[in-house]
Amino acid sequence: MRDVKLQGLYGISDTRLTPHATLIKQLQMAIYGGLKIFQYRDKDSKDNEIAGLVGELQAICNENNVFFVLNDRYELAIKLGVSGLHLGRDEVSLLSNIRKSFGGIIGVSCYDSVELAQSYEKVGVDYVAFGALFRSPTKENATPCPLSVLTKAKYELEIPICGIGGICVNNASSLQECDMIAVISSLWNLASPCNDIACIKDYEYITSNAKSLIAAWQSKGVQ
Repeated sequence: MRDVKLQGLYGISDTRLTPHATLIKQLQMAIYGGLKIFQYRDKDSKDNEIAGLVGELQAICNENNVFFVLNDRYELAIKLGVSGLHLGRDEVSLLSNIRKSFGGIIGVSCYDSVELAQSYEKVGVDYVAFGALFRSPTKENATPCPLSVLTKAKYELEIPICGIGGICVNNASSLQECDMIAVISSLWNLASPCNDIACIKDYEYITSNAKSLIAAWQSKGVQ
């Protein structure tokens, strides 16, 4: 499982933009647009309330060659045997123990610190995320991360790098050092007014958003 290629557009769910009732359809439309990694992030529900949904999301990702990641909930990740787990500031103190119990991919948020990323790399983390790279509508108070951090990280780390925070079609081309770009609002939001009710109802704009993000990112040579 840990030999998976961690590269491409990385979509993260949002309880407001991707509610449970429509998430599966929205995920499918993102996959049609070229999504390669999907993280289910839910800070509100209890584990037993989302266990079934997590299983469905993992299955959809498996069927479409998309890598599935569960945010923070390491106990549920271990119980369900999901393919990936992403840890934030509050969970990293348990990282060594989690690594012993979880055989899948582990990613960790490193904010603006390459030194932190290096310490995580030594204990077996599979990828690290830096951000917020730009002003984020999802996390308005996120610590800014200069783009120079990505350059330093690419030089000093051997594991893949993910950029996050305010990434959109207008700035994605500046993220050539990133193996992955993680997006929320710019993927799930209706970017511009659309008079086609069918397009809105069927979430076709998500497919368009995904394609546009990938094209913008690749416009300066990102593969």
